[in-house]
Amino acid sequence: MHRAAGRRYRNYRQGLLTMAAYKVLPGRVYTSEDTWAYQAGNGKIRFGITDYAQQQLKEIVYLDLPAAGKAVAKGASIGEVESIKSVSDLYCPAGGTVSAINQAAVEDPALLNRDPYGEGWIVELDCPDFAGDVADQMDSEGYMALLADK
Repeated sequence: MHRAAGRRYRNYRQGLLTMAAYKVLPGRVYTSEDTWAYQAGNGKIRFGITDYAQQQLKEIVYLDLPAAGKAVAKGASIGEVESIKSVSDLYCPAGGTVSAINQAAVEDPALLNRDPYGEGWIVELDCPDFAGDVADQMDSEGYMALLADK
């Protein structure tokens, strides 16, 4: 049995996968840099940091994000997340053009701590090849396995 299997369970009511204290949502892709992404429709994706990332950062106090219209490359640093503990680069999970930033999160960065998979999304991209860009990234089960090794 995989060593994390005993710590895993499904919470069907909330639609969350949980391992120890970390929440992971199915239906999203995850990177080893602890970001998530999903297709928001109309060729757009939204992404943000994972619950694991926000817990490691502790209290998030500032976001430095790119302007709308900026072209970004998959894997490139496109901004920073600053917490009381450290400053971390924000790596883009797919390539495209920034179509929107979450202004509510810029004004209240603690949204990333309170709701990293919902209201705490960070950037929306026009992404013409989402499936191709994320083919090498993890699903929720793969990301949970990565967390088990951290």
